[in-house]
Amino acid sequence: MQVKALYIKEEKKGKVKKIPKGFFQKDKGLMGDVKSQGGEKQVSIITSEGMEQIKSIQGLCTNRFYANIEIHGLDMDKLYRGQRLKIGNTLQEITILGKECFRECNLYKSGPICPLPSNVFFTKVIEEGIIEVGHRVDIQK
Repeated sequence: MQVKALYIKEEKKGKVKKIPKGFFQKDKGLMGDVKSQGGEKQVSIITSEGMEQIKSIQGLCTNRFYANIEIHGLDMDKLYRGQRLKIGNTLQEITILGKECFRECNLYKSGPICPLPSNVFFTKVIEEGIIEVGHRVDIQK
């Protein structure tokens, strides 16, 4: 498993940008990102498969959501809340598995098409450090 892409949004109404590397601060998240406020959703992570799927559908969440980290080769079925991941030289703990859909979304109303509930999770930063595209991702036991 490896980091395929990193994304940052520096202003609330700004655009999401791809970045080659980022510093992930303990108990905050990606430095400079609008979501780096602490809490349970410090870092948002999506699988590469999920990223491919959201490119081809239009829903309320898929237009609003962005991930900080895209990981290639990750099997979401093997993850659980409280599990830790070594990403680059950071250590992160899974806080939430899946992203809830908005009830007013057309995808939610039509059935389980949206990939966000099954391909997204959130973490908190336990040990801070730098993550670069291409860095290895290891699941801790």
